[in-house]
Amino acid sequence: MQTKQPLQLSSPDITGKEFNRYSVTGEFDDVMKALTAQAAGRKLTEEEFVGEYLKGHVDRGVQLLATEIGETESIDVFWSRLLEKLPIIPHEAQTAKVASIKPINLLVGEEIGTGQPVICSINQATNPHMAIVGIPGSGKTQFIKKLLADVRTQYEGVNFIFLDYAKGDVAGDPKFIQKTGARVLRLPDKPLPINPFVLPSYDQASVRFAAEEKVESLHSYQPLGAVQKGLLSRAIEAAYQARANEDLPFPDFETVYQQLKTVYEEEDKSDDTLTEVLRKLTAFHLFPNLQECNNLVDNLTEETLVVDLHALPALRELVAFCVIEKLYRELKAMPDAPVDNRTNSRQLRTLLVIDEAHNYLPRNNIFLEKLIREMRSKGLAVVLLSQSPDDFEQKRFDYTELLEFVFVLKCTTNKAQHIQKLIRCRLETAKNLVPKLANLPYPECYTQTRVHLGSDYTHMKAAQFHLAYR
Repeated sequence: MQTKQPLQLSSPDITGKEFNRYSVTGEFDDVMKALTAQAAGRKLTEEEFVGEYLKGHVDRGVQLLATEIGETESIDVFWSRLLEKLPIIPHEAQTAKVASIKPINLLVGEEIGTGQPVICSINQATNPHMAIVGIPGSGKTQFIKKLLADVRTQYEGVNFIFLDYAKGDVAGDPKFIQKTGARVLRLPDKPLPINPFVLPSYDQASVRFAAEEKVESLHSYQPLGAVQKGLLSRAIEAAYQARANEDLPFPDFETVYQQLKTVYEEEDKSDDTLTEVLRKLTAFHLFPNLQECNNLVDNLTEETLVVDLHALPALRELVAFCVIEKLYRELKAMPDAPVDNRTNSRQLRTLLVIDEAHNYLPRNNIFLEKLIREMRSKGLAVVLLSQSPDDFEQKRFDYTELLEFVFVLKCTTNKAQHIQKLIRCRLETAKNLVPKLANLPYPECYTQTRVHLGSDYTHMKAAQFHLAYR
């Protein structure tokens, strides 16, 4: 019987560029962490996995590679020997036919000083995800509206879902709505035409799993104790069971609320924060009841929507999390988006744009994290609009590692390392940029998109919708 060897961590003296965690692990991040924990023989924190084990794994590989290159007569011989070890893929598999997919090249602005155009090819990147950072009045909203209008008018079949959180000025712009063909959904004027309880299958296992997911979504909005989580899960399962023999085999929030009240009575529990949230969801009529479920949105990826949340007195984040969870569930069931081998372009199905993202990111919503981490292969790009560079590095999940395109407009921060991670520049460069950010003229910004090879960043004027679409 072979004895299991413990993981040997080393700290070689290796210098160079920082690497993006998810460029290494990709959609298998959870699998790699689980396998590493199994090999280590214990549960690992995020810091241990990334800072010790994943880094050690990469550093060890670099050492082995450097040793092998050093022992080979020349670099050409090294590559020849490496190629001999690679499996031969049949020609037919290499040239699998897909529909021609155009690179989505967005003109995001022009470089300050030279006037050179700055172009982002969002469906050819490692990750298509984007962040736009800036205080009110910096040009952030006009910038994203311009990019979305370009996508909708120049690239057929690409949709977007815009969660308009703060002022409703996106939903209230008739020219933008006309140019993009978006459908505006205003809450609380009418219920959102989405039932978060619709499932592809209603067997016992699917219902139980969906109940646990719904508990986690609500927990992101209103932290729940272990007992509350258990009671809510029980109420959701009971609500599905009550609808099992009906034409519509799914409940609404009213049904779930009534089941929760029954469970609380059985357990002799008084109303608390959980019952209050469910009461508000029912009283505000934010989602359709069972009698209104004839015209639901079937597939979010096939819709271009602006969801206006700004007038809601409460529950804005929870409504958004329900939309995010439904989008995740749909994308997870879809096949991977095809990739054109000639252009290396992946089909982009939809963009999820989250306004005022600093209201969402600290809540640790697992479905938002999963969308960003896992759904690139399904043709999703997530765009996060926020007011500070400090919003993206959360304790449980570091969004900066998955943001391929970042634009920092006028804003304030005291943490140069956040600028360093967002723009992928040297720390010394980031320290020099921090005081400049507070005084950036409208609509200037700094971005990691390079116009000149060897430069740390690009200083540019961000494109604006009201100027591009007069």
